[in-house]
Amino acid sequence: MKDPEILDEYREIANFQKNALNRQKAVPLLAKLLRKLFNRAYLAFINYFDFSSGSQTTFTQSNEFKKLVTATSSAYDWESFTHTNNRVTNYEYTKNVKLEGIVSAAGSNNEEVHAAFFKNDEIIPCSEQSAVTSSGGKAPNIAIQCITTMNPNDYVEVWVKNSTSAHPVTLHNINVIVTEL
Repeated sequence: MKDPEILDEYREIANFQKNALNRQKAVPLLAKLLRKLFNRAYLAFINYFDFSSGSQTTFTQSNEFKKLVTATSSAYDWESFTHTNNRVTNYEYTKNVKLEGIVSAAGSNNEEVHAAFFKNDEIIPCSEQSAVTSSGGKAPNIAIQCITTMNPNDYVEVWVKNSTSAHPVTLHNINVIVTEL
């Protein structure tokens, strides 16, 4: 058991067990402890997506990252993550996570579009990937992934940039999975 909060609760329950008058208080605490231990067997995860957006992220200059504009939906989640548009926040204990995402986004013809994960508005450099849009305007898929540590209240988002020009990037779809390791 790594979680000091669980150890503290276990000690508190043990103290209650020594005193028969407090057994009524020990039962709810024991149930809470067992739920926490059970949840540890299943690592936290969340999946969010937007498959039909067409939203545009605009830039004032080329080669600047901005948060991808999209109204995402959460499909599945388990324990300790919350989701709002293109943002996952860790609301519990510190954890190592794997971030995985597929972004299909286009700029104008033959432009290099980048995608990356940002944690607390700072790029996670190893996650940055790019693709060149086709001359026919087809949106390439950009796969991004990395491993990072998330403390309570840390958040991750997908950001994009157009390194060729200041033309906007148009989202076709996005799918992101965050998994505790």
